Amino acid sequence: MEPVTSATVYRVKLAPGACRSALALLALRAEGLDGVRAANITGEDSLVLVAREGADLFEDILTMIVRAGLDPLTTNVTAFEREAPRPKEPVRATPVQRVAVHVNGGYDPDTILVSARVPTEISFSEGHDCLARVVFDSLGLEADLERGGALVSLPALEPGTYRFRCGRDVVHGTLIAE
Repeated sequence: MEPVTSATVYRVKLAPGACRSALALLALRAEGLDGVRAANITGEDSLVLVAREGADLFEDILTMIVRAGLDPLTTNVTAFEREAPRPKEPVRATPVQRVAVHVNGGYDPDTILVSARVPTEISFSEGHDCLARVVFDSLGLEADLERGGALVSLPALEPGTYRFRCGRDVVHGTLIAE
């Protein structure tokens, strides 16, 4: 099979309630159309056709629909252009600091040291009552800990001290970015 440089993609959507066997029949007929590279039925009860570059299949698709005994007025045929495939650019992973905090009558540990300017993920265990929520006021973050805990993702922080607390402001902890 030759590589696809660009193509026109057609979507054939039958009227609601149309049977899937009609789509299967259309898919079989579509594969025989000159200029069709591929035909596939989607999970949305649509037929998707990929045409060779420069092939205009709109009229051929309408003829195919009529020959299959379907009403073209209850069938929606749309075409849209697909761009040429672009080479995939590599993505550089960013380092992430991870720490686990056990919540049980307090935060353990209650002081966390992290490197500044590096994203941080803090996994809080499940907490209840006063410790059902953890709040980072200065960062505008809050998480519910009642249903299995929570993973709090922090951006790369500037050096400094960041306080966190329970939902009732009774239990406190400190995050220090150095």
